[in-house]
Amino acid sequence: MSLLSKNVGSTDKTIHVVVGSILVGIGLYIGNGTVAWAVGLVVAVAVMLVTAFTSTYPMYMPFGINARRLRKRS
Repeated sequence: MSLLSKNVGSTDKTIHVVVGSILVGIGLYIGNGTVAWAVGLVVAVAVMLVTAFTSTYPMYMPFGINARRLRKRS
C-alpha cells in the first residue's frame, strides 16, 4: 500500500465535510473562547477537510482500513 493511497469513501467524505462545517459553526458561535479551543477547532476542521478532499486518512493506514468501495469492471 502506498503512503498516499486513497482510503476514504464517499460516505466518509460527506461525514468529514459535515462535521467540519459543524465545528466551524460551533467556533463562530462560541467566538470568545480560549486560544486552546480555537487552535483545537482549527486543527480538527483542517484534518476533516483535508482528509475529505484528498480521500486519504492516515489514521486508517496502521489498521488496514479502506473505506472506499472499488468497483469491479465487467
